[in-house]
Amino acid sequence: AQECDTPLPVFYGMRQEWRWPFSLKLAAAALALALCLCDWTPAAMSRTVRSPHPMLYFSLEDVPLMQAKARSSHRVIVERIVTAVDTIKKYPDDFLPPLDHTNFSSHWNEEYGNDLCALAMYCVLFPDDTAALELAHSFMERMASQPSWEFRKMAIDEMPISHSLVGMATAYDFLYPTLSVNQRTRFFDRIRKCTARHAQRMKETSWGKIHLQNHVWNNNVALLVGALVTGVHDETARKWADVVIKHLNISVNLFNLVVDGSSEEGVSYSTYTTRSLTMFLFLLDRHYQVRLYDGYWLQQHFWFLYRTLIGYTETVGIADSNPTWFYGPEAMLVFLDRFVLRNGYGNWLAARIRERRSWSPLVTHILAPSKAQRWSVYHLEFIWYDETLPETDPNPDHEPALAQFSDWGVVTYGGGLPPNQTFFSFKSGYVHGRAINTAIVERKAYPENIDGWTSFNPGHEHPDQNSFTFWPRGQPFITEAYYGPKYSFLNNVVMFAPSRDTPCGFPYEGQIGECHKWLNYFLPQISKTHADIVAAYKTGGYVFTSGEAAGAYRAKLMLRRSYRSLILLTPDILLVVDHIEVDPKSKLQMAKAYFNMRQGNLTLRGHSKATLKHSGQEFHVVWAPAGSSRTKPSTAGYEYPCEHKTRETQVLKVFVKLVRGHTRVAYVFYHGDGIEPSIPKFTKNPSLGFAVSVKIGNVSYEVSVSTQHNEPVSRLKWLGHTGFASLSTSAGEYVRFGSAPQKTAPKVLPTVLLSSMPWSGAELLAGALNKSPDFAVARYDTLQALNSDYDSVSPRQVTDPCIWQPSDIDSALEKNIFPKWLHLLFSKNYDRFSTLPALFPRELFHKPDARLVIFAGNGQMDTKLRLLPPLASTKLLHVLRDPRDWVASVLTQRRADDLEYSSSIIAGLQYSTCDVEDFSPPYRKIRKLLEQFQRRAADSEIDVVEMLALEWVGHTLPVLQSSSADRLFIVWLEDLILEPEKTLEKAFEFLGFPLPMASRHHLLQMVRSRGIPLSSGEVIDHRQLERWRRVLSPEEVRTVEKTVAEFMKI
Repeated sequence: AQECDTPLPVFYGMRQEWRWPFSLKLAAAALALALCLCDWTPAAMSRTVRSPHPMLYFSLEDVPLMQAKARSSHRVIVERIVTAVDTIKKYPDDFLPPLDHTNFSSHWNEEYGNDLCALAMYCVLFPDDTAALELAHSFMERMASQPSWEFRKMAIDEMPISHSLVGMATAYDFLYPTLSVNQRTRFFDRIRKCTARHAQRMKETSWGKIHLQNHVWNNNVALLVGALVTGVHDETARKWADVVIKHLNISVNLFNLVVDGSSEEGVSYSTYTTRSLTMFLFLLDRHYQVRLYDGYWLQQHFWFLYRTLIGYTETVGIADSNPTWFYGPEAMLVFLDRFVLRNGYGNWLAARIRERRSWSPLVTHILAPSKAQRWSVYHLEFIWYDETLPETDPNPDHEPALAQFSDWGVVTYGGGLPPNQTFFSFKSGYVHGRAINTAIVERKAYPENIDGWTSFNPGHEHPDQNSFTFWPRGQPFITEAYYGPKYSFLNNVVMFAPSRDTPCGFPYEGQIGECHKWLNYFLPQISKTHADIVAAYKTGGYVFTSGEAAGAYRAKLMLRRSYRSLILLTPDILLVVDHIEVDPKSKLQMAKAYFNMRQGNLTLRGHSKATLKHSGQEFHVVWAPAGSSRTKPSTAGYEYPCEHKTRETQVLKVFVKLVRGHTRVAYVFYHGDGIEPSIPKFTKNPSLGFAVSVKIGNVSYEVSVSTQHNEPVSRLKWLGHTGFASLSTSAGEYVRFGSAPQKTAPKVLPTVLLSSMPWSGAELLAGALNKSPDFAVARYDTLQALNSDYDSVSPRQVTDPCIWQPSDIDSALEKNIFPKWLHLLFSKNYDRFSTLPALFPRELFHKPDARLVIFAGNGQMDTKLRLLPPLASTKLLHVLRDPRDWVASVLTQRRADDLEYSSSIIAGLQYSTCDVEDFSPPYRKIRKLLEQFQRRAADSEIDVVEMLALEWVGHTLPVLQSSSADRLFIVWLEDLILEPEKTLEKAFEFLGFPLPMASRHHLLQMVRSRGIPLSSGEVIDHRQLERWRRVLSPEEVRTVEKTVAEFMKI
């Protein structure tokens, strides 16, 4: 017998069994094959043998349908696969791995593994193309012959190895039936050796310890793919897969805390991550029957891809980015549509991207991916595409939208629109995003899996807080510097001088973490570094957004504010105003604003104007300082390293002399083909805010902005409302940003009482309120305990059966039924709660100008609301839960002793301060039930369900009867969970305050992440809203409904 050194001529056929080559000497050929030391047995020759491969993404039984789809529903995708393979055939020397290892390892060589996946997929779909199959075998032979797959100059980086491992393992799985025994053995050994090395490296390197970063996903998923493929033949490999799954599952859970669907590494690197993330989720489902497709991050990720797309020519260049995606994103979009969205959005966007990309190897296009990455996910796009989902345009009217990414700290306007539409972006956020920085690192959540900041790597982020881009009519004007070294001046931000400690740019210092190839996240203060979007509003055809970035600079600079406001006046004209405050003890004397322009020729025109010319068009910027400040411009060009090449940018630098108090500079950026605006002029410049005017044609615009943005009283004084800015025109328009239109402006700001019964989820609303700079939330129990010497009211008294009237207040105070400190607080409107320092815990004093919210979440105040003084400035929020669900929740929490909560009710009746005839109707009935129970036999049981339903009514009726609609707002827990943003907007509007991004993010994180329990221990999400259907019997449900209906209508 002789060994079969050449591949067997076996291909995928249209039937489920093997299709053997035709031979006139079939018997002789069969005998020869039987004598070969190949993995073909007599059973195999009966044409019914089951092969262990393919198994990774599909099985042998799936192939005929796949081949049929290649000729029909998936034809558009297949055309790209065919083009890729035709290109490889035509230029094999450019695409096949070099035989010489020195040449192979001399560059970042991920393209070989990437291209091999597309080639292998083609061979599955077109089994009769022997030339392609021979090319694929040759490709694999060359890969297997390499002693290692590393990039020699960066041998410590496993990323190129991971791409090679994924490519080889995928091709081995797809083409296994066409390989000889010799090839199967050699290729298997090569794949297993690399997989074992990866498993060991996972224990030794950062990507086995940290989370979310693109290296983590790519290296771990490569290990998973290798383990799954080799695990078919070697059970040991399956253990490696288990380790990967455990590690990546933590990252999946962390992603669900990032409620805006974004990636802090930016658009380009997000596709590096999601390429592997989608592979992981699919493989987990296919091989372990674990489905993780319903995560909220996945549900929102489509909008991240869609709203960061600029006219289908580029993507937003925030963080280390190219002008386009690194991988896909068509494969990831069809994945989202098939497994997550099911609405046609993903298929639609993938189709639009295909239409606008150039696939010829001889033609380049700015939206086209790089040569190394362009074909890497074709096989996944084919496998995941669901042709039954009709393409659906998410914005058929092409209305420009203002998208807010609350975790990323980014606002985009005009994203996802066709070409030639105005676009701008604004960035002001936390390093590594709001969720990781605050919930995980700062509050030390999940300590069993997360070791603080060392568990993350935000190295691809930039020192870019308060940076913006502007594309009037879809043309690049103010742009990002994209992938490059982390210099502040390569972003559109402000630097300050003098500084002796700056690591670069002397004497100017930029934002924390700058001056290195990667953002220097090893600095002790980097996790505390943050900025924030203050406002983002689209109103009346105008757009206003602003951000505070003082926290992005070292504390030693003593910056109080670095507040930037952007107002889009017309599609061609953007007004930008910088407001800077420094501490009187600060040594800073100068500021320098940078504006990058990637294309064209930049020239100065005097001391207050610059012009950019490119593509036959002109773009201009004019500026003016406020007060006694002075400015001086200059221009510069920079060439800087980017990946394995260089990039260039032109920069307008505006030097600003800092003055005592505050310094302000207004800039107007505009397209030269439109109506030329005037130079901006500050008409008002006090400390509370500013007013700046710009004339465009015959219309004058005046924009007023409150620069004390976190002080509601100051905003009210300056603007006449509690928003952040307003705009008026000589044509009679008046627009508020951040404040609902009202006939009369409020004279005073409210003090708020937030009440609810226990187990009603009111802490969701309390937490969202506390995230606003306008509110400081203090718990009733805490305040009562602090004032125990002043008051002897028990903070734990929940059940109160008495009917209270406003006239009872003196008696209630005398008998310590109503807290004296609370009556004092609500008897007079206090501009700032810090004027009553004896009443409040010191931790609240970091928000001295906030409005106080007293959170009585245990039902203590529900029956006593009528005792509150009737001040117009008092606002009452009350959170209600569906009575059936509330009863079910109490029973679930207290099932060990059903009478525990009932006992507290009984105690409340026994120690009541009023006579039985003064009980409210629900409590009269409870007393009657108790009397009946006492007369029954000893072994009888009290109807706990009815008693709890009556308790719910007993708390709720007094609340509904306590105040008029302008003072009381009812929030249903179910609304907070099902429609969190809409419900929160209504609550804040009722209070008369703008809804900040931080509050929105907090509530979404609580109700969508499924990992944050309430104080009761419940984990709240929409899946549990009707838990009462499972907990209560039909008879118990009828009891609750009948009891509630007896007393009230809901």
